[in-house]
Amino acid sequence: MEGELLESRCDACGLCIDTCPTGALTENFKSKILPLPYEKLPAIDPFGSEGFEVDLLMYKNKVYGATSREGIVNQYGLINREIKFGYNIFNRKDRITQPLLRENGVLKPITKEEAIEIIHTKTATPPHTSHLSPLTSMFVSPELTNESMYMIQKWARAGVKTNAITSTSHINKGIVFNLNKNDNLPLHELEGAKRVYIMGANLAQDHPVVSHIVQNMRFKNQIPVTYITQEPHCFYTHRADETITVNNYHAFVRAINYYLLKNEKAFGIFIDGLAVNFNEYKEAILLENYQQLLEESGVDAVIVEKIAQEWIEVPEAVVIVSEKTIDQPAFCEVKNSMYLTEKQGKMHSGIMTLKTACNSQGLFDMGILPEYGPGFRKIEGDYLELLKKVWKTDNLPVQFQSLEDILAQKGTENIFIFGENLPVEHPEMVALLKSASFVCVQSLFENDATTLADLVLPMNFAVEIGGSYTTTFKVAQTFKATKNCEFDWNDYQFYTQLQEAFGITGVPQPEEIFLEMISLLQSGCRSHGRHRFE
Repeated sequence: MEGELLESRCDACGLCIDTCPTGALTENFKSKILPLPYEKLPAIDPFGSEGFEVDLLMYKNKVYGATSREGIVNQYGLINREIKFGYNIFNRKDRITQPLLRENGVLKPITKEEAIEIIHTKTATPPHTSHLSPLTSMFVSPELTNESMYMIQKWARAGVKTNAITSTSHINKGIVFNLNKNDNLPLHELEGAKRVYIMGANLAQDHPVVSHIVQNMRFKNQIPVTYITQEPHCFYTHRADETITVNNYHAFVRAINYYLLKNEKAFGIFIDGLAVNFNEYKEAILLENYQQLLEESGVDAVIVEKIAQEWIEVPEAVVIVSEKTIDQPAFCEVKNSMYLTEKQGKMHSGIMTLKTACNSQGLFDMGILPEYGPGFRKIEGDYLELLKKVWKTDNLPVQFQSLEDILAQKGTENIFIFGENLPVEHPEMVALLKSASFVCVQSLFENDATTLADLVLPMNFAVEIGGSYTTTFKVAQTFKATKNCEFDWNDYQFYTQLQEAFGITGVPQPEEIFLEMISLLQSGCRSHGRHRFE
């Protein structure tokens, strides 16, 4: 026991003062303050993508607060506001606690075994088949642990025989956002930068700790901060030394790259051969109309050439981008800029890409993509044979659908949603859900997705089952279960039973799952396509 919390309880109802519905608060009661010994239990921030280590303050299986904990990522001992003030989500009483089947429009409780049998009946393919089931699609939340993601895609491919596995986080994104670890600036190197450019990201809202570090650099070290935004009235402009309002990020950065190449100002090891496709890229970009790029970007040549010159003259320049607000074409051009000015991969310079959720990187690493399996390896050749060997199956699907194909497939028979609230996050997908014959949703709480579901499954908080997240900086961090689930449910055990129902050998413990998934990772550093002008 490492400390004390103070809690007051009502004589009438036994609830905390803050939530007492009876109003039976007397001076005598107010004086009855009970000291509560609590434990500091280590966890990883489940809200932010940075992977900050935190401690949960626990007493009798209830979370009373969260504090920062210094670690590999959290070297500053900081904490995001979402976990500092939103920890009470772990104590909510309106959890889904058992499988629910919709009958005559009403969700009714069923057993776990009945739920597995229903899923098997809906999705099982005939024995000895090796083809993509075009009728089953799966959407996975970036807030799940690596172990949950791994188990879901294993069941999908080896059991259901479908590669239609994705996440709505990939919409308008793509594999270019899966940077090599050395190509994404680590958080602790940010303080060594001499100039910081924030493109599109509202750091104060979405990444407050990163915003704090930037502002500390700005005032303590007098580091200039330039904010490049498409929102002219964004309040973050007050936290920058310079604001550049553009109409189009892609056109703006492409104009910078045109200027660098047209005036032969590009330099460095990337254009000298370290990055492939340079000649093709240069030829294509010099065919652009510079004036048209300026018009599309909404800025004049003076601003474009000023930024280009700064990127040439300041080696320690960092461009911070957020996947939430930047699309794939714009991101590719930013990456090209860093190549043209020899910044990518060097200390205190290059891109810092911030992902949207605590395990967005895990979507790439665990195979939540149609064509790529765990380890971000394309499902073909020797890797396909390795999957068959590890999963003890002779048949795996070898046909693939793109995310666009999956979303456009209005005739989808079965849709599985693991943790995502699709109707709210992507309203355009409601028609797809309503057209499906069978919709299964796994969720912590009832939401818009569960109202459209035929079968609803409970879900664990990660702190109830343990596992690992991979940060936006590609650091995999394991953590133990620190909070008991107050009802009879364990995601890993359920996924194991689901796999076994389809004849696939499952492993129910997070440590065993972790060992199985790392056996599929590629040895050495991933170098395929690491540096490429696009």
